[in-house]
Amino acid sequence: MEEMLPKMFEYGVLGLWTFSLMWRERTTEKRHQSQLDKLEERHVEQMKDFLEMRERIHSEIVDELKEVSHKLDLSLGKINEGLRDMREKYAEERLRDRLERDRPE
Repeated sequence: MEEMLPKMFEYGVLGLWTFSLMWRERTTEKRHQSQLDKLEERHVEQMKDFLEMRERIHSEIVDELKEVSHKLDLSLGKINEGLRDMREKYAEERLRDRLERDRPE
């Protein structure tokens, strides 16, 4: 860019004005590119944070589901035991009732 300055002197004020416009455009472009780079870096960091947060939440949900599943298995086991005990109790009562009915008086 600076190598064009001597050539622009040949055109006088118009050349210097053109050079100033080109210089301003170049610095504006650099500034915008710098801002874009910062935005891109921030976006990448936010994506990393988001992915880490998503992974953490997913892990917490999986752990919670495992715990709930374990509790459900325990509860179902207790319910099955209770049902089995009730069936045995009612079977014993029916047998006792039958024996009492069949017993000669």
